[in-house]
Amino acid sequence: MADPQPPGGTAVRGKSAPLHPIGVALLLAVVSAWVDVGIHLLKQVRPSIPTGEGPNAIWMAPLINLVWLGVPALALAAAARRWPRATSPRVQFLVLGTLALFNVVLIFQRVHAWAAFILALGVCIRLAPTVSDYCSRFPRRVSGLIRWIGVAGIVAPMLVSGARWGVERSQLANLPAFRPGAPNVILLVLDTVRSFNTSLYGYARPTTPHLTRWASQAVRFDAAFATAPWTLPSHAGMFTGRYPGELTADWKVPLDGTFPTLAETLRDDGYATASFVANLSYCTGQYGLTRGFLHNEGYPVSLGVLFSSSAFGRRLLLQPVFRRVLGFWNYAAYKRAATVNQQLLAWLEGVDHRPFFAFLNYYDAHQPALPPSPFDTIFGAPPTPRPPEEAFGRRDISSAELARFVNQYDGAIRYTDQQLDILLRELQRRGLLDNTIVIITADHGEHWGDHGRLSHGNTVYRQALQVPLVIRYPRRFPRASVVGEPVSLRDLPATVLDLVGAPLPHRFPGASLAPYAEVSERTGPSPASPRLILSGNAPKGVDGQLSLITAGMHYVRDPKTGEELYDFARDPGDSLDLSKTPAGRQALPRLRQLLDSLTRE
Repeated sequence: MADPQPPGGTAVRGKSAPLHPIGVALLLAVVSAWVDVGIHLLKQVRPSIPTGEGPNAIWMAPLINLVWLGVPALALAAAARRWPRATSPRVQFLVLGTLALFNVVLIFQRVHAWAAFILALGVCIRLAPTVSDYCSRFPRRVSGLIRWIGVAGIVAPMLVSGARWGVERSQLANLPAFRPGAPNVILLVLDTVRSFNTSLYGYARPTTPHLTRWASQAVRFDAAFATAPWTLPSHAGMFTGRYPGELTADWKVPLDGTFPTLAETLRDDGYATASFVANLSYCTGQYGLTRGFLHNEGYPVSLGVLFSSSAFGRRLLLQPVFRRVLGFWNYAAYKRAATVNQQLLAWLEGVDHRPFFAFLNYYDAHQPALPPSPFDTIFGAPPTPRPPEEAFGRRDISSAELARFVNQYDGAIRYTDQQLDILLRELQRRGLLDNTIVIITADHGEHWGDHGRLSHGNTVYRQALQVPLVIRYPRRFPRASVVGEPVSLRDLPATVLDLVGAPLPHRFPGASLAPYAEVSERTGPSPASPRLILSGNAPKGVDGQLSLITAGMHYVRDPKTGEELYDFARDPGDSLDLSKTPAGRQALPRLRQLLDSLTRE
């Protein structure tokens, strides 16, 4: 029987079927999830730490929230068989509303979980009578709202996915005409792989046999240095040709649009551009590294990402006890190199014979470095599983446990080496490889007890900066060669523009590395000697650690510990500080002046 409605639409109280708890849970799950997503979007456009789980969050967040709220909703429905008042609007709002609001407050990471719960409970206790009264007066409106929210929860993801696909296809169709014969470009970054642990550069363990074989057909740079010892400024340097001190990129600040990126430049030359990243901490659009890429694949559709799409789930994943119970030691949004390969190869099917620029990031060697079997035991027993923040936040790691961490790190490098080989062989099978410039490098290194450090981003010693660099392009480099001079990853954008022969004005600082390889083939002198290799770990306007390599010396300046000086050729581990020797004291003023002049430019 219809609810009586007097003239003018004013509702009157009347009997109606009680709202089902699952319907209320659906309503609150979608609303709280979209509030979560909205706050993430707002954070992206502000100078604060961006967070989020990618575009799939618009359906993943409501789904996982419905799981959180669905369990108590089912409990209320079951309890109503014995206690009918258990499904009254007041009780439902008090229970389910508190949990939904609790999930929203947890978005703000500085708020303690108990404080968030008490706040949510207090608000819902205060509002419960009003909500109950409204539900009793307007049951049809509430039921209609639940139905519309349910429909929106289904339709909105479809619209978002369709819009993304449509925009990408439209952008691809409207690219400028491409130059016939223009080479493809692949930039493959082995996240956190230092050259010291690769057999390509003489490491005792066979960690990179496939890369070594591919390098025999390419140019190998024996002293390549990242511009920064951590992900964001290093990738930003590879994309813009700029030093960290010229960029905005910081731990909590994205790369801004001040300088053009390599992807933007190649896109404007008619290239199809795409980004496939496994490092979802810093290599996403939230940190400004997807500018110029028409296609971006970051967050995977996985149980871990689904779980972390809820603020409640993210909080749980930060708790070591919870991880220990689940045996869940890796990051929730973790994506292996094999998945990155599959995503690239699938995308290439729709490029329509247009030259492409693809950026790939393999994350498997990054802490906690948990390679799949058999690579987890290929170099020895793995360490006792523990969340990375537990393992790398401790100072009491024994030498035996440290050795086991290195076993895992080396095993992860071997796994990425295998995946690199699988990718290149598949490109070769498709007939794409010989017209593709393949650049294989890393964004930074890693400390394994050297200088008393673990991890990265905390020093500018060579262990944190020296990385592999191999460039394969048979049309320009038909023979293998080795470049011994120090080079910087800052020069990669200029190198790519040189190799593709793009008729564009020079838009990147730095110098092309191609002449170094060509000179090496002819065994002649280097194009420019000595080179100045500058690295740092602080953004523009911040006085951070700096590293300068020139004239056979490695000069390190730290605002906290002072100056250090190392022999570049004889001391690759930066183990013997020469700054206090007579020769060191004589060299320091010149190096100090040179570094100051570079950082002022």
